[in-house]
Amino acid sequence: MTQLPDIFETRQGHALRDAYTAGDMQKARQIEEHLLAEAATTPAEREELADTLRSTVLFKEMYDARAAGDDERADSVMEHIKLMCTPKMIKMNLAAGYMQAGMREGLTKEQHDQLKGWINDLGYGPEIQAMVESIQVH
Repeated sequence: MTQLPDIFETRQGHALRDAYTAGDMQKARQIEEHLLAEAATTPAEREELADTLRSTVLFKEMYDARAAGDDERADSVMEHIKLMCTPKMIKMNLAAGYMQAGMREGLTKEQHDQLKGWINDLGYGPEIQAMVESIQVH
């Protein structure tokens, strides 16, 4: 894994990840507000960006735990994901993970069908659908 520089943004990212995975939503919301203060122009946009940030950080933590063989930690983080992320963001992150894995290694027919379903449900356009169709099925 690439070591990020010890700068403010990296420290805030780590603090946010730790707050999410601990379930400390008060601290997480404080950090989110600080990080999103310059990015969002409306309350709706701020919440969408916060959900995107939250789900991305948590999914990365879950995948890292799974890759390290820490299934208990990965399962715990997945429970936080279910509680703290919208169904749309969960579906988007799962689809992104399947796409990345599929582009590298291919997918089983069941995985490929699931990915196609998510892509259709999310309303992605023809470019993304073409990428999905190009994934090798084994």
